[in-house]
Amino acid sequence: MNQQQKSLRELMDEFESVAAWFDNEDLDVDVAIAKFEEGSKLAEKIKQQLSEAKNKISIVKKKFDASSE
Repeated sequence: MNQQQKSLRELMDEFESVAAWFDNEDLDVDVAIAKFEEGSKLAEKIKQQLSEAKNKISIVKKKFDASSE
């Protein structure tokens, strides 16, 4: 499953896993850079999905407000 098909929960779980990796006491700089890049990409996907959800909620709210007038 690629990242565009993953749910918000799956992306957040994956991001938490990457972030938890940094708690390791024996960090390798090269791996840390790769993990940071991976985390940054995941954060961007999460941000996009949250933005899309916010837009959908706004549309539904506007429809609800219009129908209740």
